[in-house]
Formats: sequence, structure tokens, C-alpha cells
Amino acid sequence: SDLEIPSFIRGALFRQFGGDYKTEPTEVMPNGLPGEGYLELKLTLDSIAKPTGNVPAMFGNAVLGADELAMLKMFKDMPGMEQMAALMPVIDDLRLGERSVYEFKFTVAEGVWMEQTLNDDKINAKSPVVKMANLPAAFAKKIDDRLAAFKKLPFFDPAFIGGGNRGVPPPAN
Repeated sequence: SDLEIPSFIRGALFRQFGGDYKTEPTEVMPNGLPGEGYLELKLTLDSIAKPTGNVPAMFGNAVLGADELAMLKMFKDMPGMEQMAALMPVIDDLRLGERSVYEFKFTVAEGVWMEQTLNDDKINAKSPVVKMANLPAAFAKKIDDRLAAFKKLPFFDPAFIGGGNRGVPPPAN
């Protein structure tokens, strides 16, 4: 959906919370893997970009998809987040590539499954450098679409993040 939480945030958030007996393998499969288990695999292809040129060391090996580029743009342009924006790197030169996203769903019993994602990133080190302003139209549109979706999520509101637009409370009198 448009309001889907970025996968890297969703995974970090929801792994911290417990589950029920269905999350404990010895409860679900006391005798090993059941014969009725099966595997589903979904493959999607996405555009990715690797910053090049004069970028901070933390981005030296980074590979950024539409979600990451949209979030960088959002935090850089968000009113009330000027201090954070000043710390953000300027990423202008990119090498483009492709990410194969393998989404595995391992079902071991009715209502009991585990999902895992594997990203396989491919970027040719000899491919031409592209300016952020000159990304292919489809990739730029996906970044803009994700940016619009992120802005609708309540925990990306500056007031939630760092007190951005809360204002001064009225006097108590």
C-alpha cells in the first residue's frame, strides 16, 4: 500500500516484539519439519543507486533504493529539521544498478510461517555516473511516490521526530 512502512524500518521495529507459541520452533515442530510444509518465493526487480565521488565514509559502500533516497530527501527538506539536514550528506553523483529482491515465505504448518528477504544488488563499477537530477524517469517517480507516502505516516511528522512544529503552548492563566 502507499502507506507501507519501509521494509528496513518495519523489520527492525517488529523483530523487537515477541509472539506466541507459533514463533517457537520446538512447539510447532516437535518432531522436525512436517511434510506439509512448503516454500513460496516472490522476485521483484528494483532500481538502486550507489553514491560516488566526494561522499562521507558512511556512504562509501552504501547502496540506496527508492526508500532510502526518498528518506534522505525528506529529512533534508523537512521544515523544522534544519539542524538534522545540515548533517546530511550531499549525494549528487550516482552509479545505477539493479536489485533483485527475493521474498521467501516458509510455511511449516497451517498459520505458522516465517518470512525473510534477500537482496542481490548489482552495480557495474564501470557504468556511467548519473546526477541525482537526471535519474531515469521511472526511478525518479518511484522516489517521489515513496516520499509522498512517507510524509503521510504519522511518525515522520516533525512534531513526532524532534518537536519540529509543535509551537509554544499558550500561557496557563
